[in-house]
Amino acid sequence: MFAQYTEFGAYGSVLRSKDACGGDLFRNEEHVGWKVGELLVKDRTLGAFSLHDNTSEAFIPLEGTAVLVVARKDDLSDQKSFLLDRPVIIEPSVWHGLYAPCGEVRMLILENSIVNMKKKTCMEGECHDQS
Repeated sequence: MFAQYTEFGAYGSVLRSKDACGGDLFRNEEHVGWKVGELLVKDRTLGAFSLHDNTSEAFIPLEGTAVLVVARKDDLSDQKSFLLDRPVIIEPSVWHGLYAPCGEVRMLILENSIVNMKKKTCMEGECHDQS
């Protein structure tokens, strides 16, 4: 059903508590300034994918458990789903989307202030570029 976090390395990295002590969690040398925001996830199914070509993005669960669906930029059909019960960093050029199978989820997100974003809407298993 859900992929194991040992497979997440192809899409980014999982933050562990020891990572929070000393050193940067992640760094993008090309840009300065990061945005911090709270995301409320209410969708019971995957409604959209996002992709950032130029920066990483961190998802930190605050309340509830979401499902994170990821795919490589060149193959959206090869998706992996992770039960997002721990902080993760999505690498640049990875399609990613969230949904909340059991109620609302509060998520802290961190992304570069100069983010280049592409979106695809998904309905009944098919995804299309968002206009």
